[in-house]
Amino acid sequence: MVDYELVEYAKSRVRTIMAKSKLYGVDYAINPYIGCEHGCVYCYARFVYISMGKDPLEWGKRVVAKANAVELLKREVVRNRRGVVLISSVTDPYQPLERREFLTRRILEVLHRYGYPVVILTKSDLVLRDIDLFKKFSEIEVGLTITSLNDDVREIFEPMAPKPENRIRALKMLVKEGIRTYALIGPLLPLFVDKEIDSLLETLADIGVGRILVDKLNLKAKNWVSINIALRNNLDPHTVSEFWRAARSTQYFLSLKKKITRRSKELGLQIDFCY
Repeated sequence: MVDYELVEYAKSRVRTIMAKSKLYGVDYAINPYIGCEHGCVYCYARFVYISMGKDPLEWGKRVVAKANAVELLKREVVRNRRGVVLISSVTDPYQPLERREFLTRRILEVLHRYGYPVVILTKSDLVLRDIDLFKKFSEIEVGLTITSLNDDVREIFEPMAPKPENRIRALKMLVKEGIRTYALIGPLLPLFVDKEIDSLLETLADIGVGRILVDKLNLKAKNWVSINIALRNNLDPHTVSEFWRAARSTQYFLSLKKKITRRSKELGLQIDFCY
């Protein structure tokens, strides 16, 4: 298991920065960093490590800043057809290293200059730093992932990510400042989400979030190994077994989908499912 207090930082030059995206409603993805020090045990972006021949269980231990990202982007925004850009798809654009590198902010400045629509997804309240820049965009949507309102759950599954209360505060501030927002409830964590999905939806409704995306737990890129280690370190064997029974059940997630759909209608929330 990774010791998340020992994160190694590095810089590297890459060949391209705007990747064509297969995600619905998104044309390009920009990832300013390789790796993510939030160290979420369920994250399947660790497939990036597998493709590089690295151990996926090391995900969260090393973060590489793409040193020439802004330089490349200035060329690629001119060459590419204008389209919606997602920041980011396989890293967090506002992870702690961003406080020092400012890669995400500098990338946003270029995208604004050339009129690209932008969608942001993060778990960090550092996103509030760039509100002044968001206000300059004609088309921008900023989202935060809210997996749970319970910080004990965050400590098990998202050991180095910001606390839920900080993410909720960030969403409130973005809404207050007139920024178009969304929340990602994902992944749906079996057993844990059952206890708080109503309060989570009610909290987001009270904030006035524009829309909500919901995704189930996807077992990919050997993330089940890191999930199991975290579960066994924090829960009794019976609970661990119940977690896996639900996680592997299609019916479980379909039942949750029906429940979330029903409650969202009652609250007047716009919900889109990723499964």
